[in-house]
Amino acid sequence: MSFMTTPLAVDQWYGFAKFYDYDKGTNKYPAGTSKAGKAKVDQEAAYFKGLLWRSYGKVSFGVRAPWVVGRFCPPTGATAVTTRTAVDNVENVNPICVPKTGSYNRCYNKLALKYHNEMRALREGTKNLELDPAIATYIQAEMEKPGFATAGKIASRGPWAECGESTYKQDKTAAPGADAVEFTNEASKAWYAGQSEYDATTGKQTASGDTAKW
Repeated sequence: MSFMTTPLAVDQWYGFAKFYDYDKGTNKYPAGTSKAGKAKVDQEAAYFKGLLWRSYGKVSFGVRAPWVVGRFCPPTGATAVTTRTAVDNVENVNPICVPKTGSYNRCYNKLALKYHNEMRALREGTKNLELDPAIATYIQAEMEKPGFATAGKIASRGPWAECGESTYKQDKTAAPGADAVEFTNEASKAWYAGQSEYDATTGKQTASGDTAKW
């Protein structure tokens, strides 16, 4: 439970993200923070983790000017957020999908990477892929440039000329009401459908459908 005297209470609670390290699952202390200051950071970081904890399903608010009270509730019997480990934090407190301009959609990359590795695991001796944030950031920047939405083509591969590339465009007229392409594995599934055009025993193909299996 937390109390704020500002009408921007929710924005301020989410602002506590500055005290949390998503990658390590630990709290971040400004240089020179005193013991009392660290205790305050721990408290505010705990509030922040409660806002985003994956399994939390209930929330309630009360307001009586100038106070705002918010309660974010775990399932009955769950351990309090403040007693969970750094590993628990990493698994349950996820960073924003697109944190800033000049970055990439972390949520979609995580979704697509999982699907690709599941498909690769079905093929003997095929290694898991690893996400390269630098390439993902470059691709996203190119896609945000004027003209891409019409042409659907990235003009330059930058310093990664050796990389294969596949492109997919969702056909909304063929699937009315379909989820937006960034929330599904629609593109990845379409690329793997190319296996029907490839003979793994001979290494021959009838179309360009083998990029995703390298």
